[in-house]
Amino acid sequence: MADENLTESLVDGTGDGTNRQPPQGALFAIFAPLLSVISFILSNSSSDWCDFAYRRVSDETSTTKALEYSTQIGIWSFEDTHDANSNACYWYPSGIPIDSYFKSSRWFSQLALGFGGTAVFLLLMSSCCHHTKSQWKCFGIFLMMACLFQGLEFLILSSNLCTGLTGKGMS
Repeated sequence: MADENLTESLVDGTGDGTNRQPPQGALFAIFAPLLSVISFILSNSSSDWCDFAYRRVSDETSTTKALEYSTQIGIWSFEDTHDANSNACYWYPSGIPIDSYFKSSRWFSQLALGFGGTAVFLLLMSSCCHHTKSQWKCFGIFLMMACLFQGLEFLILSSNLCTGLTGKGMS
């Protein structure tokens, strides 16, 4: 009796969308979710680590000469080069001036993770759940929105953090 079920077709050929239609080709079925997972991991790491951008800082308060050093900055944290642990990331202090570009960059990083994470989760579930054609279009829109917001994170390069802070020891 179990052998009779093996000969039945798994895909309905009527095209009315009542049965689950698998993606065309096994490579696409593996490639899209895998690429989305990799993109989500890279997006998350770029916004969380402190090496999003590189910046040269000069300390004009020194009486002997201008002290120059370079540092890595991120959306949520920065690298302190004066620390013994040179690869340590620290949260920005509460007194740092935050302008609209910096706030926007932080918001866009969260929106990119939200849209991208939702799309990745739904793509991973596509192998065991039924999705209609309109749902697949929605997944594509989510991925395009995540890409747009990921690109808008570069607004941090126009912020006071990269163009010049006003304060003691920062220029």
